[in-house]
Amino acid sequence: MVQLLRGKKALAGLAPVPKGKSLRELPDLFNSLPHLSRQEAHEFLKDVAQAKRLLTKKKLRLVKRTQLKGKGGMKNGYTCS
Repeated sequence: MVQLLRGKKALAGLAPVPKGKSLRELPDLFNSLPHLSRQEAHEFLKDVAQAKRLLTKKKLRLVKRTQLKGKGGMKNGYTCS
């Protein structure tokens, strides 16, 4: 690891990126995970169907909001309502 110093104080560091898995390995990873039982899959399907019904009943709209004033001044953003 390489460090950028100011005097004796470390300001930043540079290190190699840890090696992870490639997208090619994703199907094998999913297949190695435990599977849902038939009952768990049925319950999950019911939960998803209920959430879908609730979300389609409620009309979502974007509402402009203003965040609290901070170091960067006033900031505008949007949220769902």
